[in-house]
Amino acid sequence: MLEKFFFAILISLAAYYFHEELCSLWENYSHLEKLTITFEDLFYRLMPPVDDPVFRDLGNSTVLLVNQIANLSIKESTGITNLRVPANFLANIITRSPSSLINLSSPEISQYLKHIGNLLFILGIYTEKMQIVGKFLFKEIENEFTIIYQTLDNNDLLLPDSAKKSLTFSRMSKILNLVTDFRDRAKDVLNALNEFEELYRPRIESHAAGEESDEKGGFSRVEDYFKRNREELDKVFEISVIQLKFEELRTGIRGVLISKPQSKSIMKFLDKIRKDLIRIKESFGKMKRRKIVTERDLEVLAQTIEIIQNITYNWMYEGDIKRIA
Repeated sequence: MLEKFFFAILISLAAYYFHEELCSLWENYSHLEKLTITFEDLFYRLMPPVDDPVFRDLGNSTVLLVNQIANLSIKESTGITNLRVPANFLANIITRSPSSLINLSSPEISQYLKHIGNLLFILGIYTEKMQIVGKFLFKEIENEFTIIYQTLDNNDLLLPDSAKKSLTFSRMSKILNLVTDFRDRAKDVLNALNEFEELYRPRIESHAAGEESDEKGGFSRVEDYFKRNREELDKVFEISVIQLKFEELRTGIRGVLISKPQSKSIMKFLDKIRKDLIRIKESFGKMKRRKIVTERDLEVLAQTIEIIQNITYNWMYEGDIKRIA
């Protein structure tokens, strides 16, 4: 209601100040075709432009994003998928063991190791997809910021329905979509980690008391099995090789599990940044005042592009993301 009242006052003021021009145009109807100032234009022209920090906020949020991703320590995806090899090797050794026919736990342990190997393979695939999307994310965000930067000029006045604002808004939407895609890939990795950890280290509870029992479960049963059946397994394959494969698998699994806290942290961060980008985009889209493009806006956009370029170079030519061995 107040907006309509305020708008009516502005129209009245416009009619007062442009009275002679409007009367002249009305007397000469052919000149109406040249009338480019609409009532809506008058509303925006009478209101002073605002120095909204939308571009500074966009640049700062994006710099936080790329730096956080660049500092990820992720186990090499091929290193994760390749852990299926020692897992399957050990499973086959147990199956071929003479005691497998009389040891009731042997088939169960063998199947468990194959399951471990399959989950590690899936986790490696998800990790690889996240890394690929990450590289794509950096390059595409750089492109979107470059388009925004090249579209704007110092002291530009962006009207709500101007072509420059529409183009800038569409670029912001693309950046948000890119971040959402990476967030989804990171979520796949975290979900796979959760599933793997539950298999590796299950929570065994007492049915009576509802408390954790001392019963060995998960990978602990595998370790216990190989300790108790060294002589039998040595009849199938050289025990030193079996031990080497077992250590390869155990060390690899520990490296995988180390990354879980960081995966949870990056997911929390990505959700926050995504909410920030949604807020920035919606605020820009709903802006009813003219936005003046300042020299500082352009400086932040240029700096953001430079930072993304440097990080992209490190990803592509300096060993990709930081990885743990």
